[in-house]
Amino acid sequence: MFRKSDNQRSYVNRLKETGIIYLEKLNVFASRLKGWPGWARLKQDHFPGGKSISGYLKEINWKSRKMIAAGVIVAVAVVSLGVYLNSTAGGYALAVNGQRVAVLKTRAEAENALRTVLAEKGKPAGQIAFTKDQVTFDPVRAKEYELSTEGAAEKALGGKLNLFVKGYIISANGNNLFTLASMTQADAVLQKLKDNYALASDERKIESVNFEEKVAVTEADVKPEQVSSSDKVLADLLKGQVSTVNYTIQSGDTLWTIARRNDMMIQDLVNSNPGLSDQALLQIGQTMSIVKVQPYLNVIVNGTETRQETIPYSTVYRTDYSLGPGQSKVVAAGSNGMKLVNVSFTSKNGDTTNTVALSETVQQNPVNKVVARGAGAPKVQVAMASRGSGVASGFIWPLHGPIASPFGYRHGRLHTGIDIDAPTGTPYVAALSGTVIAAQWDGGYGKMILVDHGNGVVTRYAHSSAFLVSVGQHVSQGQPIGRVGTTGNTTGPHLHFEIILNGTPVNPLNYL
Repeated sequence: MFRKSDNQRSYVNRLKETGIIYLEKLNVFASRLKGWPGWARLKQDHFPGGKSISGYLKEINWKSRKMIAAGVIVAVAVVSLGVYLNSTAGGYALAVNGQRVAVLKTRAEAENALRTVLAEKGKPAGQIAFTKDQVTFDPVRAKEYELSTEGAAEKALGGKLNLFVKGYIISANGNNLFTLASMTQADAVLQKLKDNYALASDERKIESVNFEEKVAVTEADVKPEQVSSSDKVLADLLKGQVSTVNYTIQSGDTLWTIARRNDMMIQDLVNSNPGLSDQALLQIGQTMSIVKVQPYLNVIVNGTETRQETIPYSTVYRTDYSLGPGQSKVVAAGSNGMKLVNVSFTSKNGDTTNTVALSETVQQNPVNKVVARGAGAPKVQVAMASRGSGVASGFIWPLHGPIASPFGYRHGRLHTGIDIDAPTGTPYVAALSGTVIAAQWDGGYGKMILVDHGNGVVTRYAHSSAFLVSVGQHVSQGQPIGRVGTTGNTTGPHLHFEIILNGTPVNPLNYL
């Protein structure tokens, strides 16, 4: 027969005592329960066989081992619950898509953390951001160290939420370019871009300003970081899209040919390649960066413009038999006239692509320069001596070399002459006898010479590296007057040569 040890007896006795204590507490609870108004109904209605709850309780052997063990379990559960409740506090779990992010003391704190994150993230766009995620606030109990501050909750929440704002996307031909915070901002930026090239004035009347591309502004839900400020978008639109391509030098390449092929200036290539100079010798296989800028949007402006233009004076030659052959003297100095020319024009991004003369008004007639020459002096090769007929013949080539760029429209702009390639320093000559009326720097032309041949005929020689003549000097056909260079806006050493009849550039190839 199994016999209990003293330790086992002691444990059983303690178990019984503990169970009896909790049974007494249950009896107290039962006695209080009897005072409940629904107790009678509970005794009658909730037990089958007509037995009352008191009848069931009387049948239980409260001192049995099972009941004592059950009482202990209940006691432990009650004590554990008490300890848990005493060591934790109520709070609200802030969760995103079912994943807990933080626990805060109150629902108000949790909701405030969410509002703060949405406001801060949307501030750059001038909006309150929103999310399509499921955000919940569930009541929980947590230990004190598990509770978060609002600041910590905001930081954790900001990294979990997928946030959006309303964006207004500028697109061109279906390609999205930039996003702004409102339709008003997008419209204002596009209008400022147009105004930058329209430049209306009393002399410049604008008829239309349009984009070459199909431009649209559409609303969409976008990430806050995709929204740009109006100033930045306008600056980027004016700057254009910069792209860089690595090019490998091939046989026969020079900076000049590479620049010409890519419609760039040699200086642009130099600026894009540190360590490279405009006199550098290229090596086959060497790589270089070619940086190009393409406009995001092209602005087309149509209008009319009144311009004041110079009417070059003509030179009239008279034979003076008192002078020896080859001798000459100025009998009367010439002076240029002025005229107002009204033209219709089309421009693209500020560069004129087409003009049509509508009318002109002479404000001041030019005064002919009269030069006396000795008998046997070379005759001026013009058809008539009267000013303004614009008829000329007998031109010779000012320079022998390949034509790098002909007269006509190039990349949307009128190229008013021909470009003749030659190395820097190569001398060029006067295409026709005449008088030098300008030898100076002239903007994009660089160092430029104008020679008046009389009869409203003028020739221009641009991008020179040096002048060999001066203003007022008479030059003979074929006389060296300057040297080829790269001054002004040029892609490499060449001579830009123009023939101008009564102020209008014509195709030199029709006269050479």
